[in-house]
Amino acid sequence: MRESIEESTERLDISVEVSGDRLFFTGKLNKKSKTWIDVSNDPIVEGTLDVDRKNNLVYLNRLDAWVSGKGYGPELLKYAIQYVVEKYGVIKAQGYIESSNSASQSMLQKMGFKRMKETDDGAYWEKSLKESNESIKEATIVTEAGWIHPDGKFEEIPNYTMGDHDRDAYKKLIQSSVDYREAYTEYLKLGHIRCIQSHRGFNIELIKKPTESQMRTIRQMIKEGNGEFFYSARSMKTGQYQGDGSTWKDFIKELPKMP
Repeated sequence: MRESIEESTERLDISVEVSGDRLFFTGKLNKKSKTWIDVSNDPIVEGTLDVDRKNNLVYLNRLDAWVSGKGYGPELLKYAIQYVVEKYGVIKAQGYIESSNSASQSMLQKMGFKRMKETDDGAYWEKSLKESNESIKEATIVTEAGWIHPDGKFEEIPNYTMGDHDRDAYKKLIQSSVDYREAYTEYLKLGHIRCIQSHRGFNIELIKKPTESQMRTIRQMIKEGNGEFFYSARSMKTGQYQGDGSTWKDFIKELPKMP
């Protein structure tokens, strides 16, 4: 099962499909970028990225543009990297380019990647994403973040930075020998609720239906914030997203779907 998302850039309508830690990006020309000869609605660029949560990096797996010389590849890749920075808090991007692929080498160089390690057939490229990550943190001012446990108690993660929920869940479940990539969803399956309070509002993510104690804590933390509320619900079976919303009314409607 995949989580599907529709987004747009200046010239492209982009669909994102998330399957575990692999993300598939597909770009089609949007309406304002089409000319009278662009009658097809076929994709013109596709890319695949792999997220390594343990090492906070994203790996450029594949990028194919069916129309060359128009800059669609870099446009999709810039969006894709920004997407994973915002969603996963990664701080580094890596990729491997064969020596014969001069176009991709030139593209990565223009995007700020540096050639790091040579091989017989190509080279590894790398770019720090810390600046992008910091700008996102500045744009979303987090006042507190942590977990709401089944007993309703809030546990704060001090000095919160993006990706801390993944790392904290792994620490809590390390005795269970759970894989790092699965620790976050496994912790949610136990009934713990991820929460973030920021200037944008109170944001939670969960898998199990909240207990009465958790519901009281959620309501209280919404009141303590600016009144705005956002939620994301994941499937118990797959761990993938199955619903989200930005009103209390929508959240209440979502509860019967949760185990």
